Amino acid sequence: MNLRIDKNLRLLSVFVGVLFISISGCNNTKVSEDNEKINEIKFADTIFKETVDLFIKDIEDYQVEPTKSIIVELYINQNSDTIISLTSFEPYETVDLVGINTYKNYRLYFYSTAELKPTLNEFLDLRNSHLHKVVLEPVEGWLIDPYFQSTYHVRNNKIITSKK
Repeated sequence: MNLRIDKNLRLLSVFVGVLFISISGCNNTKVSEDNEKINEIKFADTIFKETVDLFIKDIEDYQVEPTKSIIVELYINQNSDTIISLTSFEPYETVDLVGINTYKNYRLYFYSTAELKPTLNEFLDLRNSHLHKVVLEPVEGWLIDPYFQSTYHVRNNKIITSKK
């Protein structure tokens, strides 16, 4: 009988320990803003608008529970190609966050380095996209949903899509 209680207590202590580590050691974060009104996006490029529309359609068609947040990131990859990436995911950091807009009931979070910001400005009017007071809040690791992502090359400030 004591052996069974000891085994149950040991299992309980392991469970509590794992639970404590997963809660306290979680480094994932999400971005939250104050309650100010976020402006609707103003597209400066029709191909970018079509790309965002297609991405939203794909999210709604293929993702089980789509998040209402889309991360749009402009970066340079290891081959020195400029890439624009759209990801259906809760924003997780404020580094290089250059704007927040709404579009079709989604919040779009735009990330870009200072050197690529002029390229991003070719796709949308960043003057219409202002940053609000942004705070990082913890996100529990088990609450992070799988995401949907599309990436495209950018050449001469134009998105390269498969349709020509």
